[in-house]
Amino acid sequence: MIDLIESILALADTYSIYKNKEEIEISVAFDDSIAEDKEAEINQQVTLVLNELQSRKRAIKKIFGVSDEEAELIVAEIAEERAGEKESNVDDSMFGAEE
Repeated sequence: MIDLIESILALADTYSIYKNKEEIEISVAFDDSIAEDKEAEINQQVTLVLNELQSRKRAIKKIFGVSDEEAELIVAEIAEERAGEKESNVDDSMFGAEE
């Protein structure tokens, strides 16, 4: 990773995009905390919804950072998909339809 950064700086210097007259110390620290924090937030919202302590709309807003209107559209889309799945799972033979 450090080699990549040094190469980028060398190219920038070659094409006069970036000029640095002093030595730069480069260090790279990989941090997964953002991904872990996001996963923890999603898990918390799912738990709140499942325990009926949070609405789906609010959970969607919190997880995806969307507006009220966008969250409502997502909730409606999920409801439509569920309705479609229920209809397609109904076995016509239960109602006397012949094949």
